[in-house]
Amino acid sequence: MSLESKLADYDRRAEPAVDWLLAFLAEYREALIHLGRGRQVRGHFEYQDKRLYEFGPERLAAEIAEELADAIVYAARRLDLPPAD
Repeated sequence: MSLESKLADYDRRAEPAVDWLLAFLAEYREALIHLGRGRQVRGHFEYQDKRLYEFGPERLAAEIAEELADAIVYAARRLDLPPAD
């Protein structure tokens, strides 16, 4: 698939993807909080608290923005997939 096709698909689905993510966050709030706790534990053992706790507020906001942008890309792609059987 060409980059132009990927970008056209993304542009068509970006707004609905954000809406889907907001609904997903609301519906799975507790499960996501639990998942985040597990990732905190795993990260502690894998990275020994390096980096994350060295970041200031601006760097953390930039990291959050990048992760959320990735989530929009994933959700936009998901919206293009046929429903699971």
